[in-house]
Amino acid sequence: MSTRIFKQAPSTQDEIMIRFFDSFKPWQVNMQKKINSDSKPVPILVIDDDHAILTLMETYLQKTGFEVHTAASGLEAIGFYQRKHVRPAAVLLDVKMANLDGPQTFKRIREIDQLVPICFMTGDPGEYQTQDLLALGASNLLTKPLCLGKVAQIIRQLINPHDYGEVTSKLTSWSPANLVTSPFQ
Repeated sequence: MSTRIFKQAPSTQDEIMIRFFDSFKPWQVNMQKKINSDSKPVPILVIDDDHAILTLMETYLQKTGFEVHTAASGLEAIGFYQRKHVRPAAVLLDVKMANLDGPQTFKRIREIDQLVPICFMTGDPGEYQTQDLLALGASNLLTKPLCLGKVAQIIRQLINPHDYGEVTSKLTSWSPANLVTSPFQ
C-alpha cells in the first residue's frame, strides 16, 4: 500500500477516500465480538445518496463482519426489499435524499417490513426535527460525520440487544436525548 502525501486538506471526495483507504489497516479492526453465534455475516442495508459514504461504510462494515447491501436512493432501497433476495437484520438510512427522502423511505420500508430496526443518519435533518424522526419509530439517529466504530457498535446493539447489557439500555429507554448518537461520544 503506497502512502500519499497531501500538502493541504483534502478537497474532493476522491482525496478523502484515498486518505481513508491509505490509512485503513484491516488488522486493526476489532473483530473479537461475534455478531451472531454461527459467525455467518449478518445482512444489513445502508441507504445514502452520497457515493463516498456508501463506499466507506460498505468497506468498513464488511471488514467488521457484516454482509453489506447498499442503495443510493430510497427508490433503490424499496426495489431491494421488493426483490426479497435477502432480509436485512438492520437498516441505516440517510435523512436527506432526492426524490424519496429518509422519512418517506422509512414509511415505505415499514409497509414491507414492520420489524427491521431502522437507524437514521444525518448531518442536517433539514425540515425534520430529531423528535419527529424518532417518533416515526426509528431505533436510533446517528449524526454525521460518522464514527465508523460507533456505527458498527450501534448495528450490533440493534441486532443482538441481549449481548450488550448497559449500552443497550440507552436504546430501550425511549428518550430522544438517549437515542441520538454523536460521533464524539
